[in-house]
Parts: sequence; structure tokens; C-alpha cells
Amino acid sequence: MPDPHFPDVLVTIPGRDPVVIDSRSGDYLHHAELPSLPNGVTEGVAVWPSNGSGRGTLYDGLGPVPGSGVVVSDGRLAITYSPGVTTFHRLDGTLESTVRSGQGRDSFTGYRFELTELPDGTVTAQVIHTGTGAPVAGVTLRPFGTELNMIDAPGVGRALLGADMEHSHAVVQVPGAQDRLVALPIGTDRTGPSDDFWMDGAALRAEDDIPDATFFAADGTFLGYAHRTPDGPLGGNIFAVPRGSDTPFVVRPDGTPLPGAPVRPLELDDQFLIDVPGGGHVTLSRAVLSNYDVVPLPGRDGNASNELALLPNNETHHAPFVVRTDRLETGGAMTPAPYVTVRTSSETAEGADGTAPIRTLEITTGSLAGFRFVDSGDGAPRLLGPGDHPVPGATVTPLGEGWYTVRSQDNSYAIARPALTSMETTRPLSGALSGYSLFLPPGGGLPDVADAIRRPVEGARLERLADDMFLIEVDNVGRQVVNSTGAHTHDAVRQPNPDGTPGDIVRAYPLDPDGHPTVHRGGQDISDDAWSDDDTVTIESGPHTTEHSGDGALAPLETLAPLSGTLSRFSLFLPPGGGLPDVADAIRRPVEGARVERLADDMFLIEVDNVGRQVVNSTGAHTHDAVRPPNPDGTPGDIVRAYPLDPDGHPTVHRGGQDISDRAWSDDNTVT
Repeated sequence: MPDPHFPDVLVTIPGRDPVVIDSRSGDYLHHAELPSLPNGVTEGVAVWPSNGSGRGTLYDGLGPVPGSGVVVSDGRLAITYSPGVTTFHRLDGTLESTVRSGQGRDSFTGYRFELTELPDGTVTAQVIHTGTGAPVAGVTLRPFGTELNMIDAPGVGRALLGADMEHSHAVVQVPGAQDRLVALPIGTDRTGPSDDFWMDGAALRAEDDIPDATFFAADGTFLGYAHRTPDGPLGGNIFAVPRGSDTPFVVRPDGTPLPGAPVRPLELDDQFLIDVPGGGHVTLSRAVLSNYDVVPLPGRDGNASNELALLPNNETHHAPFVVRTDRLETGGAMTPAPYVTVRTSSETAEGADGTAPIRTLEITTGSLAGFRFVDSGDGAPRLLGPGDHPVPGATVTPLGEGWYTVRSQDNSYAIARPALTSMETTRPLSGALSGYSLFLPPGGGLPDVADAIRRPVEGARLERLADDMFLIEVDNVGRQVVNSTGAHTHDAVRQPNPDGTPGDIVRAYPLDPDGHPTVHRGGQDISDDAWSDDDTVTIESGPHTTEHSGDGALAPLETLAPLSGTLSRFSLFLPPGGGLPDVADAIRRPVEGARVERLADDMFLIEVDNVGRQVVNSTGAHTHDAVRPPNPDGTPGDIVRAYPLDPDGHPTVHRGGQDISDRAWSDDNTVT
């Protein structure tokens, strides 16, 4: 059935153009088209006036698209899907072109960029003076990678544009190198690259914060990244990461290789083992992040060995390993150390005489489960087997920070730590929120949303809907419901308030096709007291029932107020927006012989033949008894005397919905 509040309906008939009609009269209102739109939106509907010109509206599955616009002129349909993106169509919906625009900065201040893409993928560029509307002559476009475009406008300069048409970098020629360009962030005071490293075959170096530099060939092919290494043994040098599976390498700021710093793949969490000139090792990923501290292991004779312990700096995500530096490039090079858990079975505090504490730790998992090792602080921990007998040929080595390695006679390893500190748990999100993670604090509490390096996400909000059910909303990104593992379990709709601000009611729709939608408010599942359809949520709260529509309108439904005393079998039903209440039974059937009369504001006389009479307020509370003096002929009169149940109250006289007590007085038998 058509909705009387929204009578316009879209009608599509195979083989004919869609139209919009008024469902009340059948009048033809608008032309319509279902164009293909950018950003993967496939449910767009553009409507425009039936006279074939003028402004229209773009809709998607949720209603009018914010910031959009539709204009029809000269048989051409222009759809502005979002600021800076306009698609042009023929009136049959065929896409002609997509135009993306952006504002210039720096030397391009006062100009705007326009990139026009045809259906065959051809892209052309214009630079237009915003004051005169005149285009700059001789503009050329060079794409780099899949998202960057360089604009060269004679007499204005070179600009590097991102996928969102943001003018983020100015492009200059590298001094002394005609075939090399460097893109510098706008606002920097440099006129050339920050160091002298240049990847082989690169024509463009784009500098940024992370990574420090990205390299592209002259034909736009992505070649790789370069990162400044963090503080530490390799601090100040450059970790160069070629594209694909090629192994990274370390160079000095002058671009020459760093001697004595070979890089070897570990095939472990995308980590690489790097020798530090002069001794030692570090691990780095392609994103120049380190997941492990590297500790050399002594041999059985106490001298240096070719074995390294990789101790995770985040035990929640990574386990410790042992590697042999002489086998990294052959099969079986990695020797994982079983990550055993241990518990403190006994520990003595330091004695008053200064003796060191003795710690006895029991291994509870892995091949050495049931064994214990004892560290008395003398630098020679011992591994004990069944019956607390020393295990022949076994060594226990303290590694610092509470870590120990346990090596049995057959050279198998275990790495243990006596106390694992409870840390927050990180759960990566998926779908539209895949760039973020859920951080669950130890011991419960409300999780947090952050990016990969634990920075807070601007515009992110998190709300607990129920046990193990969290709503995550990130402005301009998405909304989803997840559990404590970070798994996306439900989609969600937040009902807006009447003024358009976010409301406190959330509808959750399970991804499981066998699940049932739920309604939430204030961290509670209120589905038992609420029901919803596509457009509204109806909620019962005590005697009140309210309906919340999809556009934020709050429509109170009739309020149910149970009666008491002789009328306890019935209820008072108050309609929305005022009006005279009604009396009905528990299943909303009218009560025969029942009458309701408004005596004054929030004061209703209810009479039910052969049952009783009482005065109630809008909550159904019995506030007064009442007497209706009859007319001389015995029929019910129009005067009502109300006697409050409150002993401190005063009787009142009513006629025609008015309190006339100031013009009337009564005794037991008469009203004057």
C-alpha cells in the first residue's frame, strides 16, 4: 500500500524508462534513470522534472544522497555524486564521462584541477583559473601507480594529486638530474630530496611521512619504498624495500650500501634479520616495524654460537623463536621454539641476610611439560625432571627481562617467561573498517578503536549494545557490530532524533541468515519490548508506547494506562497528540456501556454501566470519586462533583470540560 506521507513512487517496467508517479492520483511527476555511479554504488536512482530540464535528486537505498545533485540540460544528465565527482550520462543512462575536480594549492592557488575519464579508461586533465574560468594551455597528465597523477601546467608548475584529487605535493626537478623528479609535501622548506638514495630506474620520488619515499618509473610503474630506520643500532640509515618479493637492503643517506648489514628473510611475520655493523642483529618488516628483540644464545661451552633467540615485544600476537644464522637460506632454516607457559610453583623473597631469592618455575605445556627449572640467582639455573632430579645435558639460560631458554640434550628448545603481564588484546576489524583494530583492555571494560600503530581514530565511537556485542561507528567510513574477537556479526542502523542528531536506539541485523534482528538502547537488548519494520521501531516502556520513524520523527502511539479498583479489568487508551481517551479491555476491545468525559486538564471521568465510576489522570491513576447529579427527569445530568482521594484535597464541580468550582458549591444533596 502506498505511504500517504510519501506518495511518490518509482515505477520500472521492462523495456521502458522508469518514471516517478504520485501514488494517490497516478499523475506522472518525474523522469527517472538508474545510472551506474562511482565508488561501487549500484542502487542509485536519479529523478528529474517531467518537462525534461531543471534540477532533480539522486537517491540510494537510504534516501536522498547527501551533497549530491542532479541537473538535466540539452538532453544530458549531470549527477554530482559527492563533492568533486560528477558523472555525465545520456538520458537512457549510458555513461559518457566522469569528471573529478579539486582545488589547487601553493603555485596553483586560484586554480582548480579537472580530470575527465571516459568509459574506455582515457583520462585527460585541465587546469582552470577559478576567477576567469579560462583553462591553462598545454597541460599534460602523467599517472604514477594506481592512485597518483602528476599535472604539468606551463607557467604555473607541477602538482601531484592523490586519488581524492587532493593537491598534496609540489613536484620539482632534482638538481643536476634532468630525468628525475621529486614530489615534496606542500609547506616544506626543502627544494630537493631529503637524502641522496634513488631506486634504480626511478623517475619520480614522492616523499611523505610513512613511508619516507615512494619510487615510480617513468611509465608510472611502482618500484618500491624507502624508510628511515628508527632509533637504534641502524638509526639514521635507510631501509629500501623493492616491490614484489625482492629482499630489502640497507643504504646510507648518501645512497651507498651500508657495509656489514646484510638483510636475510626470516619467513616469519614478514620480518627480516639484519646484521648490525660491529655486532648484533635487529629485525624489521617491510613497513620498518620490529616484532622481536634479538638475543644471541651461548653455546654449551658458554662461548658464542650461531643461534639467536627472537623474543616478541608483543606476546599477544607473536611467539618466541630460535634461529640459526648459518641456515637462514636453506630448507628448515627456522627452528621454532615451542612457546611454553610456566607458572611460579614457589618463590622465596630475598632474605634479611641479603641472600638472593630462589625461583622455581614449572613448565606446563610443550614437550618439557612437567619439568621445572630453578633459578637461585647464581647465574646457573638448572632444569629438573621427574622427582626433581637434574636433567643430564640440559641447560637453562637467562636472557633478561624475565626470559629463559631451556635446551634439552637433543638440542630442542623451549623459551619461557615466568609471568606474562595481562595486556590489551588487539582484534583487527573487517569490511569497511578493515583499516582499524579493536583494542580490548585487560579485565573487561569498553574497548577502543585505533589504527595499526595504536593511534586513536578521529570520528570513531564505540557503544556496548549487549554482552559481547559492540557497535563501532567511524564518521564517513562505516558502522558495524562486532563481538570481542573483532568479528563483524551484525549490520546496524541508528535511529536519528527528530532534530537529525544521532538517537539512542540501535537496530542490529545479523549477518547470519538464520538470526533475528534486535533492538538496543542504553547497553540493553530491548527486543522483548520493541518491534521494527523497514521504517519504524515501536517501543513499549511501562504504560507508554512510542514509534520512531526512519527519518527521526518520534510518533507516540496511543498510551496504555491500566485502571484500578472496580474498573481494574479495563484500561485507558490515550491517543497521540491529545484527544479524548478510550476505554477497552486487555485485548483492545471496546467496553460496552463505557463512557469517558474530560472534566479538566489531565482529569477524566470514566463510567461503566453496572460496574463503576471514577476519575483518573493520564496515567490511569484513580485520583477522585465522583457523583453525577441527575436531571429532574432522571436522565444523567451534565454536572459532575469530584471528591479527591487525597484527604488534603478539596471537592470540585465540573461542567462541559471545565472546573466551575469558583462559581458553584455543593452539599451532600445539591449543587448550587
